[in-house]
Amino acid sequence: MMRYSHFFAILFVAFLGQRAIAASYTWDNATGGNWNAAANWGGTKPGSTDTVTLGALANPYTVLLTDTESINVLDITSASATLSITAALTVNSSANISAGTLNLSGSSLTISGSMTVGSGAAANWTGGTLAGGSGGGTLYGTLTVACGINTLIISGNTLFNAGTLAWTGGAINSAQYGTVVLTNSPTGVINFQADGTAFMVGYSSTATLVNQGTISKTGGGLSPTSVGWSVDFRNGGVISAQVGVMNFEGGGILNNGTTTVT
Repeated sequence: MMRYSHFFAILFVAFLGQRAIAASYTWDNATGGNWNAAANWGGTKPGSTDTVTLGALANPYTVLLTDTESINVLDITSASATLSITAALTVNSSANISAGTLNLSGSSLTISGSMTVGSGAAANWTGGTLAGGSGGGTLYGTLTVACGINTLIISGNTLFNAGTLAWTGGAINSAQYGTVVLTNSPTGVINFQADGTAFMVGYSSTATLVNQGTISKTGGGLSPTSVGWSVDFRNGGVISAQVGVMNFEGGGILNNGTTTVT
């Protein structure tokens, strides 16, 4: 009897081990649809140890994430793919958007490792929290920040911009007790296209903006676009106010690089 008990115990442990093995899932519905529908993934919805790919299908499609989900790796590899996030998505390793579009309009996107937006890809941030881990984020494509009068929260992130960050509204606010460093590389462009406060610092947090590329204001009126109090600004690139005024209220190093007003 004891021998059979050991046998079934071994089978049970083996079954649990099989359930924990990471798998790869590719979106399978060319008309788009909801993330939580298992049929869209070939019959089984991905879980926290799995790699998810949104690749090329017959038609452009949009995947809607409307409930809390957790995966290991996110890969968006086709220009025809769009992922729209309105609920909490946790990526336990890395997110790689080499093509296509990522939209974050609510709740949160939490990435424990690194996030990369490739030169052929786009990301649109109109609401919610972007939380990063030790790997930080790298932008080679386009990130559009457009949130009206609302506040966007960024947490625990080091962001490296080598593409274009286009700001049209909504203060990017570092999370409480957090540290955020945004580096605008020599090929990077941060373009303010409206008036208002673009960057803020949360309670007991720190934020640094390092400019090695170009920061410009090309839209809005005569009111200022501001990098808020307590944001440490380090300039070694170009600052160009083509419209209205840019304020750097937190001080720092402003006299390096080039400043133009047109």
